Amino acid sequence: MSRADDPPDNDTKIEHVRLLLTPGLRTLHLVRCLWLTDAAFEGLDCAQLENVQIRVCPQITDSTVATIGNSCPSLRVLYLSACSRITDAGLSAIALNAPRLAVLRLHGCRNLTSNSLTQVAKHCPLLQELSVGRCPGRVVEGVHAIINRCVFLRYLDVFLVREMKDEHILDRIHPITF
Repeated sequence: MSRADDPPDNDTKIEHVRLLLTPGLRTLHLVRCLWLTDAAFEGLDCAQLENVQIRVCPQITDSTVATIGNSCPSLRVLYLSACSRITDAGLSAIALNAPRLAVLRLHGCRNLTSNSLTQVAKHCPLLQELSVGRCPGRVVEGVHAIINRCVFLRYLDVFLVREMKDEHILDRIHPITF
């Protein structure tokens, strides 16, 4: 038996998120939604969505990220922070379907490798900002690919990426003009 002042259950919360995901939505920020699952994004149709930030939502998987990639061709900003279930499969779907991507922040996404970052380098030429702070050392070659291919890159965060050395970056970075 549920009382009116009881907190909503997870199904109700997920339904509330679905109601927010309207076709005209341009920005979506979800932070510390520990209960949020891929079910909230099923059938997503947000062609106007430009900015997606999903932070500390540990149940979000590649399924959601692929849905965002496939459903949001206008995507320009993507933050995935502390989403430990995101892998190369999800990020590759973004790379293949979001050619206007300018900002990509993947702070603490531990299951990514250079494979998906290389896809970003190939398919997202307008990338200006990349953050892979606290990602594993397996991203080093992908970061190199982005530095070499994304000529508009102006911000790079490799904080606590083991195996990433200053000389790896300095001899590859494009001169920044002011």
